[in-house]
Amino acid sequence: MNQKQNTISSQKGELSSYGYPELVDRVFDRLITENNLAGKGKNTKILILPPKITRVGTKRVLFENFPEICKIIHRDPQHARLFILMELQAKGSIDDKGRFLIYGRFKEEHFIRIIKRYISQFVVCKQCNSIKTEISCEKRLAILQCNDCNASRSIEKLLN
Repeated sequence: MNQKQNTISSQKGELSSYGYPELVDRVFDRLITENNLAGKGKNTKILILPPKITRVGTKRVLFENFPEICKIIHRDPQHARLFILMELQAKGSIDDKGRFLIYGRFKEEHFIRIIKRYISQFVVCKQCNSIKTEISCEKRLAILQCNDCNASRSIEKLLN
C-alpha cells in the first residue's frame, strides 16, 4: 500500500507541473496511440487536378488528364468512363495513351461537376469520409468497402 501511495504522489507531483490544456492533449494523444486511431475520423481532402479539356474538331472533346485523375482517386478508368458517359448522355472511348475522347460539345465545368459527383458516390466513405475504399461486386450488387473503418454500403452498378 505504501509503494502505491508513493507512485500516486509522484504522479501527482509530475502532473501538477502541467496545465489543464497540456493534460488534455496528453490524454487524447495517448488514446489515439493506444487505440490505433491515428488518421481515422479526420476529413481527408482529395486534391484533384482540374480536367484538361481540349476540342478536337467541332463535335468532339479530349479529356487529356483522365488517367491521372483516375490514379489519384484509385479507380479503374473504365468505371469512371462509364459514369461520365452516362452523366453526359454521350458516346466516347479511351485511346492508347489513356486519354478520354468524348463525342459532343462539353465545357470544363461539366467535367468538374461530374467528377465531384463520381467521388461522392463511388470513392468517399459516408461513415468516416476516407478515400481509402474499394469497389467489389457480389452477385448483382456493387459494394463500396472502406479500408479504414470497414464500413460498407451498396452503390449503383454501372452497366456497359
